[in-house]
Amino acid sequence: MNIDKVSLRRCLIAFATSLALASCRGANPLPKQETEPAATAPAPLALIPAPYLLERAPGAFALRDGVALHVNASNTQALGVASWFVELAQRTRGLQLDLRADAGKNGEGGIDFALDPQLALVDDSGDEGYRLTVAADRITLAAHSAHGLFNGATTLWQLLTPDDGATGSVRVPCLRIDDHPRYAWRGALLDPARHFQSPEFVKRFIDSMALHKLNVLQLHLTDDQGWRLEIRKYPKLTQVGAWRDDFDADGRPSRYGGFYTQEQIRDIVRYAQARFVTIVPEIEMPGHAQAAIASYPQFGVIGKSPGVSHVWGVHGYLFNVDDATFTFIQNVLTEVMELFPSPYIHVGGDEAAKVQWQASERVQRRMHALGLKDETALQHWFIARRGIRHRARASPDRLGRDWRGRFPGARGDHGMARYAGRGRRGETGARCRARDRARSVSGLPAE
Repeated sequence: MNIDKVSLRRCLIAFATSLALASCRGANPLPKQETEPAATAPAPLALIPAPYLLERAPGAFALRDGVALHVNASNTQALGVASWFVELAQRTRGLQLDLRADAGKNGEGGIDFALDPQLALVDDSGDEGYRLTVAADRITLAAHSAHGLFNGATTLWQLLTPDDGATGSVRVPCLRIDDHPRYAWRGALLDPARHFQSPEFVKRFIDSMALHKLNVLQLHLTDDQGWRLEIRKYPKLTQVGAWRDDFDADGRPSRYGGFYTQEQIRDIVRYAQARFVTIVPEIEMPGHAQAAIASYPQFGVIGKSPGVSHVWGVHGYLFNVDDATFTFIQNVLTEVMELFPSPYIHVGGDEAAKVQWQASERVQRRMHALGLKDETALQHWFIARRGIRHRARASPDRLGRDWRGRFPGARGDHGMARYAGRGRRGETGARCRARDRARSVSGLPAE
């Protein structure tokens, strides 16, 4: 094989150069670059929802048994918040705090809960804001109102419980939090109409809401599958409407149901108020009414009892549009308003399949006599009828709502109610732990 002399020389030179470089690296390695160790970032705090402003500082407050919590005894709501916090810390962390109704003393370490009407928070136009300051020798929680104090207390509780199940003393990191809600209405919905929940479960649900700073519970009390609220003027609503023939987990026939007495509802409302949660009752109309019509068939379209439904989906049983039916509805809402101090009463108003209205000569005559063009307009008229609006707005602060918003024709700006369907995607691990921890404390299963 012929090899070009020039090419051979080039190969030999390249090989010799490689050997020389390898020898140099072995005998005289390049000095290593000295690098500064990376600063360790503080672990994220398991707070949910995330506060508006959070500033970390070095150090921690050592919280142990016997630490004093000072609060002004002249404000019963503030004292109630402090008492709730002391009980919660004992139950969930095993800490025995010393509640002192003396508004604190200068120079004495511990925890201070204080109402401060002059507290200035950035971008806060409501009364739910608070400032939480943790220093090495003192924790101070200040707020405009008792509601703000409660919000701050839930944040402080989350700082006391960074590890699920841990008990005893804890080091609370030094920081300053200025916080207030973005939305005035922060709601959750519970549906005991389809799956009845005990009063004890409802209270645990309220506890979980409060620890997440949710402040409105929509309680869905009536539907095709059950009527869950005692109405004394109409006892059959719970004698008949609260029970359905169903099947158990093994497919065997069973009778399922339950309802809340008015005294149980008053107790639940008081429990919610102590945690700054407003309960908005939902009484469905004109659809989702099969349980009511099963109890009082004369208020339905066909005049016969269909029984309480045990299946899901949109049902065709609607209230009729007779004056007697509106009297029934007004009487029901009157009792509802006596039980719930909420400024809102929810009346459903959606998913009204109008087959029965279309087939009823009596309903059609009423619709044409009212000058309405179709059954959709009749549904609008039903919800907007003056008798219902008048009862649902018996005070200037009372306003009815349906799933589409306010009653048509309702006057005044009563604020915006937002139903958020946001999922958990994007939550940090710390915030997921905070969510599951609060569910565990309230007795609800973590997901």
